Amino acid sequence: QAPITQIDRYVVSLASMPGEEKVRLYFQDRPMNFQQLAEVLSQLKSFSRNTTVIIRADRGIDYETVLKVVNLAQSAGVASFLAVDPRENMQETRFDQ
Repeated sequence: QAPITQIDRYVVSLASMPGEEKVRLYFQDRPMNFQQLAEVLSQLKSFSRNTTVIIRADRGIDYETVLKVVNLAQSAGVASFLAVDPRENMQETRFDQ
């Protein structure tokens, strides 16, 4: 796996797939599980004191799953923000195309 590029803002996406109950987790568009995300987030703080994680979640993702990502970022000492799109016709995140 390629090393994480050093920048100040990163995106974690939580995607729901039609017909699947499992949430797909992506860091900078790279698929990973929660354990891998925790490891990556712990590395980010060493890049910059101002490192921020933006969390994007599809409409169908439950609040507890989003909070799990927020808590992982907080445990790693990385600031996190939720990105919300209030539009009713918002397209779901699709990484499988």
